[in-house]
Amino acid sequence: MNDGEVGFFSQFVILALEDSWFSSNVDRKKQVLSSMRGHGDVRSHIYLSLGFKSNADMIIWRLSRKPEELQSEHIEFRKNIAGLGKIIAIYTGISRPSTYTGEEGEFEALSDPKKRSRYLSIYPFTKTPEWYLLDVDKRRKIMVEHIAIGRKFPKVRQVLLYSFGADDQEFVVAYETDDLKYYIECVMALRESESRLYTKVDTPVFTGTILDETNEHLIL
Repeated sequence: MNDGEVGFFSQFVILALEDSWFSSNVDRKKQVLSSMRGHGDVRSHIYLSLGFKSNADMIIWRLSRKPEELQSEHIEFRKNIAGLGKIIAIYTGISRPSTYTGEEGEFEALSDPKKRSRYLSIYPFTKTPEWYLLDVDKRRKIMVEHIAIGRKFPKVRQVLLYSFGADDQEFVVAYETDDLKYYIECVMALRESESRLYTKVDTPVFTGTILDETNEHLIL
């Protein structure tokens, strides 16, 4: 990828279901679920956060090469969800090589539903102004330590998206795992790195289980 070239856009839509959802007929709810899934060049994954947080019931993770495609997909979804749910938050960012490792998420791997883990946890993230005033070598040293801690937990996969100037937060951080307890241990370990001193915002956190045939009945 050339310097400054955007890899792909990624978006997380946090949804709260209205009481009317649960009294609505199954066909209507299936129509809405269908509108959540990716169409055309937009790839989507759906997660059920119902019962994990008081104000959020579902997470829709969309990926696309163009922001306009995400926008069109969302407009169509809003038409279908009318009267049954409301949007709590939308977090949008782009994939680009990491400032410190050069690594980048791959669109095809992240958009493949067969490669998704059981659990997803996402949150907006912003560094303090003091972080950017540090010498770049100092920042790199701190992040190398932080990354080394994370790599001790290979069953947790991180997706880092850049939102500078396009959203309120600087980053959107997403984690995928098949073991939520293991993931919590990972986050606890990461809290002990020096980089924590330069964290300004890393809430709210939204966690969900991937919506599939094992749990879809809970909302139908």
